[in-house]
Amino acid sequence: MKNLVKTEIAVKTEILSSEDGNRTYSIKKEITGIAGSHAYFILLYPTRTQENCYVEDSTNNHLLNHLAELGLNSYTIINLFAQVTQSRLSLAGLTVNEENMNYINDNIGVHPLFLGIRHSQSYWKLVEYPRKKILKELLERIKPKKNEKETKSKTTTKNSVKGKQK
Repeated sequence: MKNLVKTEIAVKTEILSSEDGNRTYSIKKEITGIAGSHAYFILLYPTRTQENCYVEDSTNNHLLNHLAELGLNSYTIINLFAQVTQSRLSLAGLTVNEENMNYINDNIGVHPLFLGIRHSQSYWKLVEYPRKKILKELLERIKPKKNEKETKSKTTTKNSVKGKQK
């Protein structure tokens, strides 16, 4: 048994949920032993809780299987609806939770963001409020404001010109 190589990695799971376990706000997976960056994925609703945090669903399996292709070694899933379900839930039974919307807004803008909402518009029973609100808030937070960008550009140009005049 010559030339053996031992590789060791660990998958750390961190779940942020309500005390009663009825709501899961985020699930973070971090893989030690591989290089990469971090990204956020916004998905529809959670199936993981603090009681079953060691169980992988098909979404987590898929993400873990494709981390290298995505250039990631960690990711956080933030749920559009925090209500935990163990079965395919009717969207008509879900309600928008402002606390969850605030959590999403507070945790975006630092890392790449992916939306993973698999249902067509016709499937949405909650009007388009949650999706449109999140997309609008994400765009407002992520895109630089035109005036800020122009001001930074002008300041940099002025400083460059002043430096050359001396």
